[in-house]
Amino acid sequence: MLCSILSFAQNDNGPTIPPLEFANTLTIDTLKTDSSTVNKVSVDTLNSPDALEFPVKYLAKDSIRIDMKSKKVYLFGNSEVYYEDIELKAELIEIDIDSNVVTARCLVF
Repeated sequence: MLCSILSFAQNDNGPTIPPLEFANTLTIDTLKTDSSTVNKVSVDTLNSPDALEFPVKYLAKDSIRIDMKSKKVYLFGNSEVYYEDIELKAELIEIDIDSNVVTARCLVF
């Protein structure tokens, strides 16, 4: 049986790249922060006169679609809306953000 072996290697005659040397250039931060000059986040005290008094919580088993153009929220499939002590369950619920009107179709008991 006749075997032939061919091998290749890299030629080491090319130019070499010198290793990078980093100088110790780290310095201490000289910018001091004074807590009295830091901007503080303030609570928004301006409320719209037609704003809801309590948050609206909602969920849907299938999907939720928010249409920013018409400012409506659509809840699909075993949907639920909770506001204060009000609980609404339906197959399809539409929430109009501008008028705060909630419409339910195919009520679930």
